Formats: sequence, structure tokens, C-alpha cells
Amino acid sequence: MPVWVIDADHLLGGGWLVRGKEADEVTRAKPVEAAGEVAKAVFGPLAVGGVIPSFADFDSAIKSFAAVTFEVPSIADADGFLFQYGMVNWLPAPKFVLDVTRQLVMVDGQGEHESYLQVNFEYRYEPGDIGSSPGSGEEWWFADDSRSFAEWFAAVRENPIWRRLETVQSVEFLIAQDFV
Repeated sequence: MPVWVIDADHLLGGGWLVRGKEADEVTRAKPVEAAGEVAKAVFGPLAVGGVIPSFADFDSAIKSFAAVTFEVPSIADADGFLFQYGMVNWLPAPKFVLDVTRQLVMVDGQGEHESYLQVNFEYRYEPGDIGSSPGSGEEWWFADDSRSFAEWFAAVRENPIWRRLETVQSVEFLIAQDFV
């Protein structure tokens, strides 16, 4: 029985299915430095400035992005996701932020840890629009964890903050790549 592979680079932009030898080319690991561009390709029209995706569209795109393999070393914590939410004060005005970040380790020519690349997927809200303070929280997942990404993300989506924000209009959604 052939195994079908979806090319995440083209998933929302027309996509194609391949099998056999062609699958090796399509699924080969992407360079870490390209993670931001890969994320925008996976998110497709949802990555355009001013577009605020529904949580259902966001879920689908995050799952597709999580399926993309990047060229990271085989070490603990080399590829992971962070779910976080809460008030932030580093923007021109205070905002409430709900964020899912993919963090990838970057190595130098000798294979030694150099830095991290993070791709953030962030909803921003006006604090007054969300009512009383919903608090803050965070949860990490890494590829070497005992549970799968799908299990972790399903648990994250059970957090009550998602239901609370479902009826609140986000003022901005952004995809950003940073080095830390």
C-alpha cells in the first residue's frame, strides 16, 4: 500500500500528493533559516497582513506546519512548540496575547548550539475587550516528548482561554520569525 505525503510548502496554495521516490524529495528536511517562509507558505492567505484567521483555520495551519521537518540536530529540545497567553507590555500599548511559537535550534559549522530560531503565531487583543483578567499561562512541547504533537495540541486547545477568546475580536494576527 503506497504512503501518500502532502507537500506542506504547497498545502494551501494548490497542493499535491506524491508517493514513492518522489516523496523523498518533497519531504526532505527544510533549512531552519527558512522556517518563517515555510510558515507563511503553509498559512497561505492567512499569512497576509490584516487577515485574522478563525481558530479552526489556525488549528489546521499549525498542524500542517508542525508536520514540516527542519534540519535540526538529533538532540533533546531541538524542535519544539510553546503555547502562551497573557498581558504584554513590550508593544506601544498593553495587549493581551495568545501565541503559539515553534522553536528550532540552530547550530554552527561544527554542529554546536548557536542560537534558536522562533516562528511566532500571535493573536493580539485589546485588554478591555476581554473583560476581567484571564490570567496567563504557558506550556512547552518538544519532538522527543512522550506524547505526540497532536496529543499536546489537543490538550492545549482544551485550555479555557480559547473558548473565552472565541467571541472576542482580535485586533491583529501576525506571523514573525526571530532569532534568540
